[in-house]
Amino acid sequence: MRGGKREGAGRKRALSFSESILLGQLCEDLQCDIPIKHAMQEYKKHPDVRALQDARDRLTGKTSKERARIIRGEIRPKIRAVVRIRVPAPREKTRPQIIRYISEIAKRRFQMAGATPRRVEACWKMYRTFMRENQRLISARVLDGSKA
Repeated sequence: MRGGKREGAGRKRALSFSESILLGQLCEDLQCDIPIKHAMQEYKKHPDVRALQDARDRLTGKTSKERARIIRGEIRPKIRAVVRIRVPAPREKTRPQIIRYISEIAKRRFQMAGATPRRVEACWKMYRTFMRENQRLISARVLDGSKA
């Protein structure tokens, strides 16, 4: 603690680079990845997708002629139907809600006293800048299979 008489008063401890990146990534996940995961779950529950999966499961143990017949007769028409399915992926929370939520999580779960909403917002911006500037390097390493 730095200064102040009461609990929580004074200047908060600065967050390390890894803590800042963690908070930024949590914000980004809440805004982008989680709605996409929910949309994919809804997509997989769609009756046409389930019917296609059942038809694909029936291919196992068949001869090549039987497989060709099932693919032509059942699977291709179902693929055409499945491709047309649109499942919305709405964002569940606004940016200020996400920032407040991550700030509370960081304080409670990770004991980061310095994770104020303003600092979390700065971490989110830093994370996005970091990812944008290093995206080429990250993709090259992933494609190469080299380790950092």
